[in-house]
Amino acid sequence: MSILTTNHQNKAKDLHTFSRILITLACFLLIGAFLPDNIPADKEPAAFAMIGGLSFISLWFHFWAQREKRQAEQEEY
Repeated sequence: MSILTTNHQNKAKDLHTFSRILITLACFLLIGAFLPDNIPADKEPAAFAMIGGLSFISLWFHFWAQREKRQAEQEEY
């Protein structure tokens, strides 16, 4: 196992972990958005934009982690 492969594996693991953290945060914000009187009506569009942005970034990190994992697997062989 080369150092490059280990770096790709570590990067994939870190990106996957960060993706999970972001999607968890987005889920908590989404749940909080539906609680009564939690977010004022004038701030709701911004809150939903943040939730959508966090979800998109989380998915981007997830796919980036998959790509890094595939690169590590290709370098092993």
